Formats: sequence, structure tokens, C-alpha cells
Amino acid sequence: MITGFSNGGYWFFPIVDGRIKLYSPFSETDQATNDAVVVAILAMQVEDGPLEPWNPDKLFPLFKKIEKCYVLYAEKRYVAAVKRYNKVDGKETKRSF
Repeated sequence: MITGFSNGGYWFFPIVDGRIKLYSPFSETDQATNDAVVVAILAMQVEDGPLEPWNPDKLFPLFKKIEKCYVLYAEKRYVAAVKRYNKVDGKETKRSF
């Protein structure tokens, strides 16, 4: 069973957990986690920050120095970029710009 929560008239279901969390209005995770279904992302939360509306541009500063995340972000594969970022352990290749 997938659990979600209500906030401001919307239901939020977690689809990605980690340092960056992503939430979808759909409880069916296969619909929400497909990279092609970006519209299924309703909100995000970075670290212990507030729940914010989905805006991939706010994540760019986090992704730009980690090469694999940057490439996924540039390809608009946002879910994959977030999942990759959540796996980073400090040993990833850093970009120098």
C-alpha cells in the first residue's frame, strides 16, 4: 500500500526518496517515475527544507557540478538526475565550471 498526504487540496505521493524527495499526485508509482512523465511530479523537497512546487531549475545548482547528474538534467531526464544525485557519496566526478 502506498501512503500519501494531503496538503492544500492536493494529494502527495512519494515517488523518489533521499536528499531530494519528489512527490506525485498519482499513487501508481510506475506512472510517476517514468522519466518521460515529468508532468506527474507535483512537488519537491530538498534535504529538510520546505515542500515546494516542482521546479527543475531550482535543482540545477545541485546538479551542475556532478557530471552524470548534469547530463541527465540537460537531457530533461529529471527523475533520473534526482535519483543519481541521491546516490552521490562524494566520490563522483565533479565538473569544473
